[in-house]
Amino acid sequence: MSGHGRTAILRRLLAVVAVAAATLSMTSAPAVAASAFEFDHTVSATWSGADGCIPEGYGALGCFQHDGDIFRVQDTARDGHSAAIYWHNYLPGSSTLYRWGSCVNNDGYLTIGKCNKNFREGSTIKFKTCLYDDNAVTIPSNVANYYDCTTVWTVIA
Repeated sequence: MSGHGRTAILRRLLAVVAVAAATLSMTSAPAVAASAFEFDHTVSATWSGADGCIPEGYGALGCFQHDGDIFRVQDTARDGHSAAIYWHNYLPGSSTLYRWGSCVNNDGYLTIGKCNKNFREGSTIKFKTCLYDDNAVTIPSNVANYYDCTTVWTVIA
């Protein structure tokens, strides 16, 4: 076999190895899929001095307490709508969505409710307060049920 023939075979062999390596690298580390939507109704609560709160807006006030991973949400408008916190949780140091959900207070005007979560230490939580109306046509994870939302706040668990 001539030198040109061996070079051609070697090139083909290297190309096959490169394709195989690329294929293995794409399949060896599966992506982490976000868990199912976590829909929680609040239980009665009071405010805690340790809370970091989003400024009240549109009839809802929302806070996150790092110690215990507790969301608190207050209905601040006599408008017939529930107040909610809509949140996303990302793995530590990553933009990979790990968990998502909402915490809905449907106990009425001026009530305060809380949802106790257990987030991974160091993970990022992005949340906003919204008005919420149950919609018999859609499921709670449908973002159309949440409206008049504040800007998103970011905290580290």
